[in-house]
Amino acid sequence: MELSEFCSVQSQQIAQEIIGTAPGKTTAWLFLEYTGNWSARSVDHNTLPTEVNDWLNQQAAQLSPSRVVFIKKSSEKPAVLNFYLALTGEKEQQLFHFPVDTYSQLFDLDLSQVATDPAAFSRYLSEETLYLVCTNSKRDQCCAKFGLPIFQAMNQMGGVSAWQCTHLGGHRYAPVVGVYPAGLYYRVMTPEDGAELVASVGRGEIRLHGFRGRNCYSEPVQAADYFLRQQTSAVQLNQYRVESAEQVADNWVVVFRDTADQTTHTITLQASSTEPLMTSCGVKIRMKPQPKYQFVSYQS
Repeated sequence: MELSEFCSVQSQQIAQEIIGTAPGKTTAWLFLEYTGNWSARSVDHNTLPTEVNDWLNQQAAQLSPSRVVFIKKSSEKPAVLNFYLALTGEKEQQLFHFPVDTYSQLFDLDLSQVATDPAAFSRYLSEETLYLVCTNSKRDQCCAKFGLPIFQAMNQMGGVSAWQCTHLGGHRYAPVVGVYPAGLYYRVMTPEDGAELVASVGRGEIRLHGFRGRNCYSEPVQAADYFLRQQTSAVQLNQYRVESAEQVADNWVVVFRDTADQTTHTITLQASSTEPLMTSCGVKIRMKPQPKYQFVSYQS
């Protein structure tokens, strides 16, 4: 397969805008270590015992809007299995770590209780930041070809908790990296980009280079958040809260409040779509228009 045939390469060649392309309005993430073979839709089709899949589905339903993602360091069976719950809300972000010897030890966990009463589960709170890199070639070739080198580089960085993962979303934006519990999506092109991302996250900041959006926001609000930070140079993760978001014809008007001085900031952007573009170069080639957001105005 020629390099130019990969959907993520085509995305780069046309300098496609990537802001506002993170899976939106998802605030609970269930990350289960699973080293079995990953299929194209591993969360639905895997070799885990039925009761494990049933538990995952039940917990995810109780935490909706949520996502289940499989993670691994390698294909070797680990001595201890890792399970994480990441809560990626706008106001607060938390990561809970539940290491177990067997999957069945998870069955006594009620994750809805963790979400509603996190203080009761404080012993499981983790100070880690997880860097999940999609490497599942069965879902899309771009994820493995371009994602695996980024995972390997980040995994070798001291003090960085990097994981391979199943589908996160946006093959054409590979290499795809999710940062948790911050709930940030990125296209990380080089190991140097990865190191810069780790440094900015360590400072509690959003790195705008390669930024696709925050999971807690809808796609238009992700774009507005990006444009606001461009205008103000304020990149602290929790600098702003969304006051309102309203669609007026093809425009979105999004009002944010600064958490420090309580001032309001209004971003107006125009939403449109591209011509049909290749969205996947997996088993089936898919073409569809992609979202496009253009800055219109800023008012403070």
